[in-house]
Formats: sequence, structure tokens, C-alpha cells
Amino acid sequence: MSPADSQHRAPPTNLRPSTSDSHASMPSFSQRTLSISLSAIVLVLFTALTLTPRHDLHTLSIPSPLTQSHDHPPHQSLPPRLQHPQQQGPLPPQEPPQQQPTWLLATISAYFSQRRRNIIRATWQTLYPNPAFDTRFVIAKPPPPWQPLIKHENDTYGDLILLEDLEESAKLANTIKSVELFKHLVARSERPGAATPWKFVSKIDDDSFLSAERFYQEFLQPRTDAHAAHNATLIARRLTRNDRNFSTPGGQFYTLSWDLVRLVAETQTAKEISDLPEDVLIGRLLHDAEAKFDFVELDDSRAFDVTDDLHKLSKEGEDLGAIDGAAVNPHKMKDDETYLRVAQLFGKEGFVEHSEEEGERGA
Repeated sequence: MSPADSQHRAPPTNLRPSTSDSHASMPSFSQRTLSISLSAIVLVLFTALTLTPRHDLHTLSIPSPLTQSHDHPPHQSLPPRLQHPQQQGPLPPQEPPQQQPTWLLATISAYFSQRRRNIIRATWQTLYPNPAFDTRFVIAKPPPPWQPLIKHENDTYGDLILLEDLEESAKLANTIKSVELFKHLVARSERPGAATPWKFVSKIDDDSFLSAERFYQEFLQPRTDAHAAHNATLIARRLTRNDRNFSTPGGQFYTLSWDLVRLVAETQTAKEISDLPEDVLIGRLLHDAEAKFDFVELDDSRAFDVTDDLHKLSKEGEDLGAIDGAAVNPHKMKDDETYLRVAQLFGKEGFVEHSEEEGERGA
């Protein structure tokens, strides 16, 4: 082969490196394309994540037994009261099934009185956790700004009865609020599938303390025994006036057997009396219904108003001395400090002897 031929054939020989260069340049193009594609995908994912709403606390919807509709009552015509936080959790296997409550204790409360409700929950309602007791607070319809707070409270404790058709006011609280509660309870008890209602229903003011276990053992348990006669019964301080031919229960705390709760509700539905004080209204409705019942009186040693120095006052305003072992229902603790001081005088069995230092502080 001549040098000329060799020179002439060189270009074909150089085609191989040229082809190799071409393949080397193609991966470079593909890498750029892949890099751009990956960048686009990352951008799309980042944008999607950024625009997706975050589940912050204010948007979370946490299921709760109290978010269920009250149109599906599981027992006693009311949703079950949630356990206290310190009592939450499954029962130990050896525990028997929880008995159904036979006594409803309904504390009348203004929707805005959350602090007092918490004090009551933390004092006598925690001190006396008898499964026979069903403790509730009764409030009227709160205005819109308060509704989220009330919902949160009910989701936490599950112990509110809301009278949605009743506006909150001092006048209604002191006249028909308690009777409206009884009408509400009776109406719910008559719904299809509703369980047997409580044997006793108590109304209690939120400035009253109740030695609930002692009251139950002395006044209710003997009357809930299967062999006891179930007479219509009203248990309360007895208030009388010369210008009335009927007695009335003291509004601070009174207890009605279920048949009287129904009778009061039915009579009020027929008469719609709204111009009498609450305690007088209860006596008037029972009188108008010609009810025959046992009036079990709580005397001044059991139920009384409390002074600032923790002395008892009779119905006539007489100073009866310091609170003692007969006490069941101290009343009229308007400020929280006095309420807590009274609560400290009670233990699981009722009134307990307080220390000398506490006595000096109260004197």
C-alpha cells in the first residue's frame, strides 16, 4: 500500500474515534435532561406540600364521646359522664361492671362560671366517686363567643346539661330554670329506647357544698333498697310562710323522687307559672297537683348558710356556732376562697375535725 493510499484511508480509521466521541456526548445530553426532570419533580412535590393545609391544633377534630349526638342516649336519657382525668383508663379485670347511677345530682350553673364548676369537680365530686352518683352541671344556652369554650369543657368532662331553649339570666335562674331541667329530663326519658330514669334527682346551687356520701347513706340508700316502700319523697330544708298554705323546699339543695320530678314537670307544662321564686314554684306545683308525698326535712344542723368565719346560720339568721359533724350541706359560699375553706373541713366520711390552726384561722 502506497503512502498515498495509506493517507487516503486514514479518515475512515478516524471515524471510530469520531463515533466514540458522539456516544460520549449523548450521555452528557441525557444527564442534563434527567437533571432537569428531577428538578421539576422536586419543585412540583415541594409546591404540593407547601399548599397542602397543615393539621394545626385549631383544625384537628379529635373524636370524643361528647361529640356524639345527644339524640342517641345510652343510659339515663343522658350521654355517659366522662371519667375524671385521674380515673381514666380501663378498669382492672377483677373489677365488677360499673353499676348504673340511681341518683342524679344536678348543679345549676351559669355558662360563664367555669371556675366554680372546676372547683366543685375538684372538691366534693372527686371526694365522693360513688358509681351510684351521676353528677352534672345545668347551663342555659351560651352566646356564640362562649360556645367553643363550652364545647371544649364538655368534651373534657362530659358533665354538662344544656337547656338550649333557655336564655341565661339571673331572673330565669331564680325562677324556672330548675323546673325547665325537670321538663327536659322527663322529655328525654319518654323517648323510644330510653333507659329507666334515676330513682332520685337533686338540684343543688353552685354555692353549696354537699357531703354526698353521707347524705346518700343516711337519706337515699334506705329508700332505694329493693324491699323499701317507694313513697313519693321530697328531701330539703323546709321553708314556710304565713301567707302560703304549703311548704317549699330550700332552693340551695333539694331532692325529689322520680315520680315527683315527673309530676312537677307535667304540672308546670300545664300551668306555665313563671313569676315565682324557684323554691316557692316547686312547692306551688306540688300543691296544685295535690301531691301526696313524704317531706323529709333537713334541719339547721344539716343544711345551713355559712358566714365568713365558717359559722352556721339558721333559717332565721341565728348564729349556730362552728360547722360540726352533723353538717351535710353548707351553703352560700359566694367567693371561691370560702368555698375551698369549707371543702377542707370534709373527708370521705363527711365532716372531719379540723386542726387548731384551721380553727384559729376561721375564728
